[in-house]
Amino acid sequence: MLMGLNAGTYFHHVRTGVEMEDITGGFVKAVVFAVLVSMVCCFQGYYTHLRRDGYGAKAVGLSTTSAVVMSCVLILVADYV
Repeated sequence: MLMGLNAGTYFHHVRTGVEMEDITGGFVKAVVFAVLVSMVCCFQGYYTHLRRDGYGAKAVGLSTTSAVVMSCVLILVADYV
């Protein structure tokens, strides 16, 4: 609307510009990222009681922080690959 295009022109260019490989690639990346995040978070949560830098609520907070950081780094690496 800001560029003065009507809806028909917009959808025509979207339909011709997007291929099925783009859509399947997006779905595959989403599944890979979901598996990575789930595995890292489950691992960190399962081994929270073995942390040496804290116990109780502090250990849960530290495990959560490390799970988020590790997940973000692994997503960046997986996206690069």
